[in-house]
Amino acid sequence: MPEDFTEDLGAQYRAAKEAVTEHVRRWAEAGIAKHRWLKKHRGVPAHKLYDPKTGEPVDPELAALEAAERQAHADSEWCRALVVAIGEQIKGQPFEELVKPRPVVDLSDAVPAKPVEVV
Repeated sequence: MPEDFTEDLGAQYRAAKEAVTEHVRRWAEAGIAKHRWLKKHRGVPAHKLYDPKTGEPVDPELAALEAAERQAHADSEWCRALVVAIGEQIKGQPFEELVKPRPVVDLSDAVPAKPVEVV
């Protein structure tokens, strides 16, 4: 472990922030590519682009574009979480506390809200 651990964390924090910027750029590029593909296929009925039962794209090219966009979004979210974790570690919170599993709240038996009546 380096002598000045916080200085090393500072460099890691800056690098992670730069990675977020790069991943958000890639996510935007993936979204634009999908948008351009859909724009080229404007006028094609939705049931010919997407399976009505599953909602999955029928065209393999569209499926690949959507998968790329989902992956780019997941990558950018992961990088953002890394920035937060490094920032919390810089503040002094132990890394083990940052990554330990949090309790999951089970809402399966929750009472649903009553619908709002519009008068």
